[in-house]
Amino acid sequence: MENIRLVISSRDTVGSLETFVRHWWISKYSYVGEENIYKAFKKLWAEDKIEAKEFIKELHSDSEIYIKIASPLQEDFKQQEEKSIYNALSAFKIFNITQQRAFLLSLFKARERRILKLDHQKEIMLFLERFHFMFNAVCSLRPSGIENSYSRAARDLQNASDQRRAREIINILKDSLATRIPDETVFTEKFKELKFYNGYTRDKKLIQYIFNKIERSKLVTNELAPENISLEHILCQANNDKEIIGKIGNLLPLSQELNEKAKDKLVVDKLSIYQESQYCLPKEFAAEYATPWNANAIAKRTESLAKYCYNNIWKI
Repeated sequence: MENIRLVISSRDTVGSLETFVRHWWISKYSYVGEENIYKAFKKLWAEDKIEAKEFIKELHSDSEIYIKIASPLQEDFKQQEEKSIYNALSAFKIFNITQQRAFLLSLFKARERRILKLDHQKEIMLFLERFHFMFNAVCSLRPSGIENSYSRAARDLQNASDQRRAREIINILKDSLATRIPDETVFTEKFKELKFYNGYTRDKKLIQYIFNKIERSKLVTNELAPENISLEHILCQANNDKEIIGKIGNLLPLSQELNEKAKDKLVVDKLSIYQESQYCLPKEFAAEYATPWNANAIAKRTESLAKYCYNNIWKI
């Protein structure tokens, strides 16, 4: 087990060996809590359903897959057609969720076994990214039953022997999760709570992720895919109500250089700087800007962004 522990600890944010073992177990055997794993193991051992050498061998092999799921690196997904898989896994890190890992472990193994095509893997991962963005990252809804659904799908996928059965299992999972998607009203109200300002950075990475997705949705090609987005406060932080200026409606994606250039200028004096940006949102704001830029205007833009996100980018 020490070799497995070394694999799990080789990357940041993977979690503990115990967490991996539980995710592995519920992807293969049965859905149990971490405290009952040993009891479940002893039961199968007593029934001669586990062979020690093969058990450890598979656990070690799957730990190598697991770290790519839990803490992905670009070098894990070198092919251009795998980029969306890396992006989805990176999004799960931003969302700070782990309940999907057991299913993803079986999903990656199904791909290795050639009972799942790459396009189908990408399709379900995009669905899961969209689902968890709305359900967890924005709305923070109660996840009761979801991990159990993932465990059931993971075990069924491990037992699947052909592409038809694999697709059937994935579609059943998608249908189950689709019933839990928050409606637009709930999503919008929670979206309005996102904020970022000096002293409150909890939502920063999520807001950067949102702007990245919006920018990508507006690009004709991926030649200028947004990277290293910094967050610009349209109405500056100095001498303004933090709860108002921190809202996503008062934020824009900008390069660090242009952000420094805009800094604490008046909004009207920032417009020419926004026009210099390679990103779409700053240019759109500059073109559509109307005075006054105040709390009401910020609230209106926040709601507009929520509507665009729900109906265009994360629509399932």
